[in-house]
Amino acid sequence: MPQISKRDLPKDKLNKAFDLFFDLIVNINNKNQAETLLQELLTPTEKIMIAKRIACFYLFTKDVPSSQIGQLIKLSQSTICHFKYLFNNSHEIKKFFSKRINDEQIKLFLKDILVDFIGSTRKGSDWSFNKKIYYQHQRERKQPL
Repeated sequence: MPQISKRDLPKDKLNKAFDLFFDLIVNINNKNQAETLLQELLTPTEKIMIAKRIACFYLFTKDVPSSQIGQLIKLSQSTICHFKYLFNNSHEIKKFFSKRINDEQIKLFLKDILVDFIGSTRKGSDWSFNKKIYYQHQRERKQPL
């Protein structure tokens, strides 16, 4: 767990540090730049902590039960309850993940149509390959994360 110094930073200096941090985040232009920045800025432990929190919020949006969330991303029930409280009191996080889920549902719908078209056996088609794709798609749809 990352440690915070016992010595308090004066309020004005802390605000200046937060302003610099937010400016750094806002000036990210693409995914590669964000990945490089996070590699340089965060320790491996901090990256794991943030990734688990984001994954937990994502799974809350998909209405995955908390017991399953704990098994999937190895979180205790108390941590999940704390994240659920944070998630329920957030606005931007909910909005972001709701949009993300809607985009995924559109992609899955189009993929369902494609797989149903490919999965239907037609005369002269490789039914074994088509069914393999169909069942693989069905397994992927059941995975919450």
